Amino acid sequence: MEKAEQLEWGVAHSGNGSSCNVLEALKVVDEVQQRIKEYVDLDGLSILAIKYTGERDRIAEVFANLNRGGIPLKKYEIWNAAWIDTQIALLDGGISPLQDEMLDNVKTYYSRMAQNAEFDLDGYSEDELTRSRTISLSEFGSALGLFMMKRLEALIPQSETSAQEYGFGVLGIAVDVDNRKLDTLNAKIDQIRNSVEDILKRVDRICINLNDIFEKYLKRYYAQKSNGYELGLSSTFKVLSYFAALWNLDPDSNEYKQSLRNIRSYYIYDSLISAWSSHGDQRLLEYYPNKSRNYMQPIGKEQFKKSIRSVA
Repeated sequence: MEKAEQLEWGVAHSGNGSSCNVLEALKVVDEVQQRIKEYVDLDGLSILAIKYTGERDRIAEVFANLNRGGIPLKKYEIWNAAWIDTQIALLDGGISPLQDEMLDNVKTYYSRMAQNAEFDLDGYSEDELTRSRTISLSEFGSALGLFMMKRLEALIPQSETSAQEYGFGVLGIAVDVDNRKLDTLNAKIDQIRNSVEDILKRVDRICINLNDIFEKYLKRYYAQKSNGYELGLSSTFKVLSYFAALWNLDPDSNEYKQSLRNIRSYYIYDSLISAWSSHGDQRLLEYYPNKSRNYMQPIGKEQFKKSIRSVA
């Protein structure tokens, strides 16, 4: 509205038809606008920016160092910010049910975030996600965790933290990245892009195989609440070691079948000897494909009895 129009409107709507108060008001408005321009020159405002020119696998580490002040972010939140340009294109809808499910899991992940935090997600559009079918590496890791939770309820707690620990943990196994160095997963982005379907198929199979084994042993029935599983002996690194040991084995081979049978005994035995009580991440690495540990050898009866006597 121009000054003349403002004046005309003010006179028409003033109680006594006088323009004096309106003129004074317009003068105050002019002064306020001028002070705002003097306080912040938006046209000439300079914003400090840091241009990172280092190696790709150190981006998350650099971002974490810059983010030390204020309220610290979880490492998964740091990866989400640091890996924003690590895009993974999923297959068109209907080609792969597993990848369709992963896309739905990303939507579920953001829906839970918005619901729990009670805020809108800036820049997120479910319609755009459905159209593009492109997700970031961080989104892929979180969605993979949800993918595993649905199939392996007998061993994996149903929580957001568990989803991220298991999702990113299995990605580390899939591309041979130490669990202690998962912040460098983005350096393996090309390998992950080229093996999305293979990763999902292996995870799907191993989850179902393990759940079939442990479901009957760990199922608990409650009269007053929903049924669940006894997870007291489960731990993240311990369960991830099952994926690491089975990852490269042919599912039809005797080694794979024998390992599955032995894992039941090791689940109890490792708890008796506190095998995963400390340095679990270091021990996990030893079960990675082509490393020193596996579950192919059964535990002898005397060995098992000795472990029981040690805690009796």
